[in-house]
Amino acid sequence: MVRACLVKRWRKIPYKKVGRKISDTPLFRLKKIMLKMGKRHDSYVKLKAILTIHKMLRTGNSYSGEELAEVCDTDKRTIIDYIAFMRNELKASIDSSRYFGYKYNSEKPFSMLQLEFEGPEQPDTTKRREILLNELLYYIHQLQKTDVLDGFENILFALEQEIRAIIGPYILLTEYEEEELKGDLNPLIEFEEVELRGRSYFDKLYQLIHRKEFIKIRYQGFEMAEAETKVVMPLQLREHNNRWYLVGWAQGNNQSVFLQVFPIDRMLNQPFVTQEQFKHPNKADLNAHFKNMVGVTKKGKPRKVKLKFHDSVRERYALTKKIHPTQEASIDPQDGKTVLELRVICNNELITKILEYGSAIEVLEPASLRNKVAGILKAALQYYV
Repeated sequence: MVRACLVKRWRKIPYKKVGRKISDTPLFRLKKIMLKMGKRHDSYVKLKAILTIHKMLRTGNSYSGEELAEVCDTDKRTIIDYIAFMRNELKASIDSSRYFGYKYNSEKPFSMLQLEFEGPEQPDTTKRREILLNELLYYIHQLQKTDVLDGFENILFALEQEIRAIIGPYILLTEYEEEELKGDLNPLIEFEEVELRGRSYFDKLYQLIHRKEFIKIRYQGFEMAEAETKVVMPLQLREHNNRWYLVGWAQGNNQSVFLQVFPIDRMLNQPFVTQEQFKHPNKADLNAHFKNMVGVTKKGKPRKVKLKFHDSVRERYALTKKIHPTQEASIDPQDGKTVLELRVICNNELITKILEYGSAIEVLEPASLRNKVAGILKAALQYYV
């Protein structure tokens, strides 16, 4: 009954005289997959595999059929079928070779969320795009209510965050959704709404990263007296603590090339393609680059950090939500208190995280970090005594 209502509703939408029909977009096809799912476990498995393949290929790297099969927990023959589905049904431009495997065509960027209209009479694409994305969010919420999502939650969360990053925090419910949700206005999952300047640049940056083109940005960090213009080879959009950052190759004052991080909310204008270029490494292992740090600021080398907890409640919080993946816990034999050991860079983000625990935590080592945290706490104390 629900499925029939949805199909009927979509037929009433007057999309006409456009070069590319709404039913030709990856988003609509993905939605149709969700509509057909019902209680069929194989459909969930297929959707999970397609989203996983897309997540891997969008990095720009190539993967063999065996590698994709291992990640998707299936066989190579099934991966071939999934790739064929993505090419034929989602119109994904996927290159393949017996030598490098599968990868997205860098000249034809593909996004699960892309929605394009062509032709002389263009409809209100922004409004309709928001409606479509919001409907996809609704179906994701329905998937999250099922009992066959073991191991699938992270992919749905990532997809939901990606959609919200594009359309913003406010949800425009369709007529059907309003009727469906009547009497149950509390969403299954609620994200913290954060006012983020620069949100309008997100979609443009996403496309430019896919196209692998040099861009020029103008930004002013919080500690910068004046704004700067930078030529960047964009690599990744990265989120930390409700803030988005652009990661890319950039040149320093001495013309050396290094990975630099730019807060999107500190950009002063829309990024644009530039003919200015510089030589840079062909590949960047961003996971390795950010592995030993809290946040995105890389200053210095990783060091062993020891933290002791003096509050059992806050201690349990840190044990269940790790400060960093390298965190290991042990018991101090002298007083029986928990000691956490991490191997991280001692940057400002780590200090901020430590200060969040207030008097519940003590920095044991290194001495330089202990002294810095102590200095901050002493400076703050003068306002209270």
